[in-house]
Amino acid sequence: MNIKLTLGIFLPLALILFLVILSTANIGFSLEKKDIDSVQFSSIFVDKNSPKNNIPIQTITITNDFFLPKRYELPRLIVCLNDKEGIKQIQNLQVKYNEGSYSRGSDVPIFDEIFFDYNYYSKQSIELPAESKKQVKILVEPKYLYNYDTEIDSYKEYDELLLIESKDLNRYSYNSCQRLESKEIDSATHILISK
Repeated sequence: MNIKLTLGIFLPLALILFLVILSTANIGFSLEKKDIDSVQFSSIFVDKNSPKNNIPIQTITITNDFFLPKRYELPRLIVCLNDKEGIKQIQNLQVKYNEGSYSRGSDVPIFDEIFFDYNYYSKQSIELPAESKKQVKILVEPKYLYNYDTEIDSYKEYDELLLIESKDLNRYSYNSCQRLESKEIDSATHILISK
């Protein structure tokens, strides 16, 4: 009776527990982030009638070489327009995410046409099937100016974009860039705005 009980209950439970531990381990999992160095001023500040082209600023390549599927929690990001001289107030830009998958035998990812905003009040993650690779592009929405000719000069002082990753949910709002501390600005990824 004890052998049947052991084989019937405890062995399957031990196997399930072992598989759960394996699926949470980072075996065969790798992550590579690549930021752009600069972005054109004319692509960030555009006329309201211009085509809506989001600007890629970071690519995250996630590889799962393990025989079990994995989940990756996307980073919570803030992107800010910054003036190094401090003449203009720091401003938020809208962050968007786009997920792409690699097809077998190809090194070029196929991206969905769906862009999604990060929901800052809940965790957002993507699933990687066994032995797969995915890319997530982090994009920013340009600042659309309604009176382009009269407004454009007021944005010329902006020198860079700040890309900031934070785990603090209170940091995400329409004015979160204005509440940044100097240590957060120093540790941010700085992307030059070329004029």
